[in-house]
Amino acid sequence: MGKSRVTSKFQITLPADVRERVPFRPGEVVAIEATDDGSVVVRRVRKVANPLDHLIGRKPWFPKSIPPEQVDEWAEP
Repeated sequence: MGKSRVTSKFQITLPADVRERVPFRPGEVVAIEATDDGSVVVRRVRKVANPLDHLIGRKPWFPKSIPPEQVDEWAEP
């Protein structure tokens, strides 16, 4: 486990052993959390190309346009 020093601008450098195990890329976003015991946890934030597709799936369960007759049919008990 490598060590790093906090700079005057509160920046840190990821140690080489960490960079070898986790392939960070320049410009990548990370989440940083402080725990109750004073530890700091750094996690990679994974980007999703289309978050909406990721949450609800690629194909909607309904057709893009619904004819009025179909809506009336569905509304009848």
